[in-house]
Amino acid sequence: MTNAELVAYHGNPALKASVLAEMAEHRAADALVKGVYWEDGRGCAVGCLTNDPAGGHAQYPVRWGIPEKLAWLEDAIFEKLPNGLAQVWPERFLVAIPAGSDLSGVYAAWSVALMLDPERGNITRCAGFPEAEAAVRLVGTLWQEANPSESDAEFAESAAESAVDSAVERASRSEVDSEMWLTSWSVARAARSAAWSAESAQLAHSPVWSVARSAADSTNDAPAYWQWMADRLIACLVDAPVVVAS
Repeated sequence: MTNAELVAYHGNPALKASVLAEMAEHRAADALVKGVYWEDGRGCAVGCLTNDPAGGHAQYPVRWGIPEKLAWLEDAIFEKLPNGLAQVWPERFLVAIPAGSDLSGVYAAWSVALMLDPERGNITRCAGFPEAEAAVRLVGTLWQEANPSESDAEFAESAAESAVDSAVERASRSEVDSEMWLTSWSVARAARSAAWSAESAQLAHSPVWSVARSAADSTNDAPAYWQWMADRLIACLVDAPVVVAS
């Protein structure tokens, strides 16, 4: 099953309602926990639905018409949110998805926000590093394209390589604060490969996810940053076009 063939909840509102009811039961029973997929009747955002000790993210497209990559993103954000927000996160994620919607563009839209959002996007973290800013902007623009060409991806990769080289050189000359250099370097390094990650379902291998983690790790307000990323994902889900009337 390809993303192009996926329809959220297979266009069935009753399926959405049953999934939400199941997740609410897990939360009410204090069975929604971090750190494990499914163990002794308890699990994380994904495990509570799949009942799979290994996660079972690949079940999302088949059972609920949700791209596997979004299952990984739901999972990862759940683990990073403060516990109070994490407890309601799976239901918030599931309820935001319109039954009958096409979610194939959601991950790309979230990635664009991660790079270019004027409030907390990585573009705001490149002050004083024009090469890094250009690379992040280029990769963000690339994510906005439905089918970027290989030459476009190679150009983005080259631009980010140059940004990394420039940051390293400036740091070696003590021209920049070491913490700011590290921020710029991590963003540019991840941007270097982000153009190639569109087919990577598992976020552990996604350069875009590397950007998210490096941004959160380098901020003084990591919980708020993770909440912002969750909010951006919800906005992208809500905006997904409905292709099958429910």
